[in-house]
Amino acid sequence: MMVPCQCRFPRASGLLKAKRNATGIHMQLLGSKLFLRAFSVILAVVIVFSASIFFFATQTIDSVVDEIEETADRTILDNVYEIVAQTAGELEEIERISLEEKRRNLRTAVDLAQSYVDLKVNEVKEGRASAVQARARILEEMRKFRFDNNEYIWIADYDSRLISHPSPELHGQDASGLIDIHGNSIVEPMVEKALAYGDGYYVHWWRRLGQTDSSEKLTYFRNLPEMRMVVGAGFYLDDLKLELEQRKKAAINRLRHQLSTIRIANTGYLFIFDGKNHFIAHPNPNLDDKDASGVLEPVSKESITTLLKRVADSKDGLRYKWDRPDDPGNFVHDKISWVRYFPKYDWYIASSVYTDELRSGSRIIGRKVMLISILFLLVSVALGYLFVRNLTTPIIQLSKTARQVRDGDLRVSSDIRRDDEIGELVLSFNAMVKRLQEDIEHLDSRVMARTAELLAANERLKEVDQMKSDFMSSVSHEFMTPLTSIRGFLTIISREFSKHFAPLAGEDEKLLRKRKLIEDDLDVVERESVRLTHLINDVLNYTDLISGRSAWQEEKLQVSELIEVALTKVAHSLAAKPKVTLTLDCAPNLPSVKGDKTKLIQVLVNLLDNAIKFTDEGSVILKSGLAEGGGVRISVKDSGSGIPGDELESIFGHFHQVLKDNALVDKPKGTGLGLALCKQIIDHHGGTIGANSELGAGSEFSIILPLS
Repeated sequence: MMVPCQCRFPRASGLLKAKRNATGIHMQLLGSKLFLRAFSVILAVVIVFSASIFFFATQTIDSVVDEIEETADRTILDNVYEIVAQTAGELEEIERISLEEKRRNLRTAVDLAQSYVDLKVNEVKEGRASAVQARARILEEMRKFRFDNNEYIWIADYDSRLISHPSPELHGQDASGLIDIHGNSIVEPMVEKALAYGDGYYVHWWRRLGQTDSSEKLTYFRNLPEMRMVVGAGFYLDDLKLELEQRKKAAINRLRHQLSTIRIANTGYLFIFDGKNHFIAHPNPNLDDKDASGVLEPVSKESITTLLKRVADSKDGLRYKWDRPDDPGNFVHDKISWVRYFPKYDWYIASSVYTDELRSGSRIIGRKVMLISILFLLVSVALGYLFVRNLTTPIIQLSKTARQVRDGDLRVSSDIRRDDEIGELVLSFNAMVKRLQEDIEHLDSRVMARTAELLAANERLKEVDQMKSDFMSSVSHEFMTPLTSIRGFLTIISREFSKHFAPLAGEDEKLLRKRKLIEDDLDVVERESVRLTHLINDVLNYTDLISGRSAWQEEKLQVSELIEVALTKVAHSLAAKPKVTLTLDCAPNLPSVKGDKTKLIQVLVNLLDNAIKFTDEGSVILKSGLAEGGGVRISVKDSGSGIPGDELESIFGHFHQVLKDNALVDKPKGTGLGLALCKQIIDHHGGTIGANSELGAGSEFSIILPLS
């Protein structure tokens, strides 16, 4: 009894383990950002795609089905129109055949009369009767002759005298002056045409036998020359019209029956009304032959038949509000009608259907499309889940292994086996871990050797930099000593020349030109020596700043005092540019700033000197005031040549110079250390310096100093 039980335990244990593994995989997937992102993207794409299919499909189906329904409605209307046209054609054909039959009957009646006349003429020729007897017999017998609807034969002589007529009032009377109710002659025109053409037809108005009212009549007449008489027979057109009207009523009844069997959608129908707004045919027989002009459209309050006439033969039809059979009296439901006009009978053939019934087909198809879209969405989500799981599961496992490697465990490797790019990635990862394990063993020695090399190179760079600074300082001091002597001797030479040699020129023009030339040369030498002095000072100051040897003496300073001293120092440069004007726009009572007076004055002098130097004609504006973010702002704006936009970020660099045009025409006017020196000083004070410029329109340099 124990053996079967022992056989089931392993199977149950395996199923439970597989279930737990599947649950673990699902939990890992739900905790994976890669899986969630990839699956979210696929889910979003599937949802958007399914929604797009549903939206565009329903839109297309709605429009196509609506168009099909409307086309079917108009087709039914056109078919009824063709039925009416066919019926009208049949009635026309019946009218033509009936008229032709009536004409044949008239000719047959006249043929019988002529046969009888010929018979009597033969009796006269054979001697069996005299001409007078024969003539009297003919006239008497013709008065008795009747055919069809009590029609008769009449005979007139060539003088339009009625020699035989069933009416006693007309028999034997002169009819040459006889006219109908419209004033048209009756007998005389027929006699004239019979004499001229032998026979013919004539339409006139005449009263029936025993009646007083006149009716339209068609008469056939024929000349009988042997008896010198004209024989005629006619029928009243009213009889033909009555017969045709009866046929038309029968056709209308058939048409009413046909319309009553036609349905558009669920409750739509067709009806016919005439130009006088009378219903000819309607599914509701109570409305047949009724006046429809009093039926009003509830919104416009106009007669519905008037509105229908306006849209006759139009493609758009008439849209209006109406009630429903299941909602009587509530005129809120949309209907549409198309109308065809049949001019022969002055009929309007119209259809009428509720618009929501036309769209019922599209709604049914739309629901089916929605079900298909939902099914497509579910299948796509399931397939997307399987695809993403198959793609991300090995990546998740590889990521777990990579985290172990990151934590320092280089003994691990991934056991994933695949024949795709992920498999190649796993192989590369395992090889990389193995290579990393090998490299780490030799890394320490390599790092130590490389660090020693970098330290040695850094020491050499420091030595080179120190040598450069010492060299620049030494050279600058060596230049400054002879330059001071040159400037001293230049001052003595200028003074002695002006005192002892200049007066000797007197009024001699040649000597005066020589004097002017020597004075100009001395001025040039003096300006260049001053410029060289400034350049050497810039180099010395910059060297002291970057080497840390510069002494800083910070104190509370008034901005107005700094500006005043700086203006004094650039007065000589400004005097050399008579076409350049200096404008001050300084706010009063500015708060004090803290800094090195000499170095801040040097900054202002450099900015002013640059503005004057690069402005040949125009203005230089020095402005001071409170900065928006706090502190004091001082700006120098000129109208000079400006700075190219691509150089604005580098003008504060070491040895950077801005050329006006090119180096061959306009050589640099300095060492390129002035702005770099200004930036070093401002940065030391915790301030900012910046520049704005437009090429050809000037530049503006501004500094912001923190308050004391």
